[in-house]
Parts: sequence; structure tokens; C-alpha cells
Amino acid sequence: MRVRVIGFGVTADTSDVGGVTIAQSNNDTAPLSLLEAVLDRTLRTTPFLDWTMSIEEPPGGGGRLELSNTQTVALVNDHLTLFPPQGDVYQLQQPVDHTPAGGPAGQVVATLLQFPVTLTQST
Repeated sequence: MRVRVIGFGVTADTSDVGGVTIAQSNNDTAPLSLLEAVLDRTLRTTPFLDWTMSIEEPPGGGGRLELSNTQTVALVNDHLTLFPPQGDVYQLQQPVDHTPAGGPAGQVVATLLQFPVTLTQST
């Protein structure tokens, strides 16, 4: 089954770069996400996202940094027993490169290597 993710966002306060926010940038540009039956009563979900990452105090200074992912992000959970997710942990399918928002497409300035995130549907 294919589903559309709407309203994805996370925030964190860190000691080294200040606040970091990741917010879905446009739910019309990412492909529809997947919901698949893997085994009896087990599901695999793969949300596909395009997002913007804001970093308050980037290394080297210069003020707030706005980044965009260069390829669609895929998060995966292949042990889901209930949908929509309720406190389930997802992992990046592969590292994600980021460029300055609105800047040259080939100028990668950051790569997100891991992003274990707990997803819960809110009503």
C-alpha cells in the first residue's frame, strides 16, 4: 500500500551546534511512502521525505544555517506490528547529503549518517 506522510518534524537542543530542526519541506515532491506486509502480523514501513534542516550555531559561525536534502530521505522500520506507528524506531536507509537551501545543488556541506527516530502518529 502507498501512503503520504504529512507534518513530519523533529527538534533537538545540542551543546555543540545549538538547536537543530528538521521539518518536512514539501509533501508533494517526495514519492508516496510504502506500507508492506513482511511476515504474518509484521509490517515494513518506508516513509519517503524531503526536508529542510536548520542549525542555529553551525561550526565555524556565520549564523543560522538552512540545509536541504539532495536526495529523498528513506526511513525504514521492518518490524512494525501496528499501523500507524506508535513509538516505533525508524532508521535511515542510507546516508543523506545536504546542501545550503537555495544554493548550488552540488555543494554538499553536511551528511546525515544516522538518524534513529521514534515515530508516533499524533491526532
